[in-house]
Amino acid sequence: MLIFDKYERLSNITAWLPPSDGTTKILVKKSHLIASTLIMSGVAGYLFSKNTIRTALIFPFVFGFIYLMIDFFGCYSIPMIVLVLLWGIITTIGLNFSQLWITSIATDAPQFSNGLFVSFSNLGITLGTFIGGLFITDLGLKQIAWSGIMLLGIGVIMIVWRVRCYDLKKSLIN
Repeated sequence: MLIFDKYERLSNITAWLPPSDGTTKILVKKSHLIASTLIMSGVAGYLFSKNTIRTALIFPFVFGFIYLMIDFFGCYSIPMIVLVLLWGIITTIGLNFSQLWITSIATDAPQFSNGLFVSFSNLGITLGTFIGGLFITDLGLKQIAWSGIMLLGIGVIMIVWRVRCYDLKKSLIN
């Protein structure tokens, strides 16, 4: 859910940009797509192979920093293009990370765990879009980054809880 409120924003984020001929807005959306599909594969694999738990704990803070920068630089074209590119990379790393953690819990049932990933991704998209929409409706588009930061706070709590549960299970097995 902490990732998915962005879907509400991505369709509206270009409203922050200064008026242009439309090329800048298309470039911003395309940069997100390129970052999400091309760049993230290598970055995600490298980070996960180095230290999965540290990556998980750092992820929300990096994402929060990007949200703050979007809030601060939202009306400038060039910084927004760079930030949306970074946003795409971080979002896709988060999706890969979510799938990695869900499938690592149920290694004996990979189809079941992948089904859980898809189901919870859909739930996250639904709830994140709803919460992002509430922020836009009640506070305006300029305050939308704060919905992401709020959801990141919940995400940090869930990540710490998952790490502690995993460590507890691991120590009970040994």
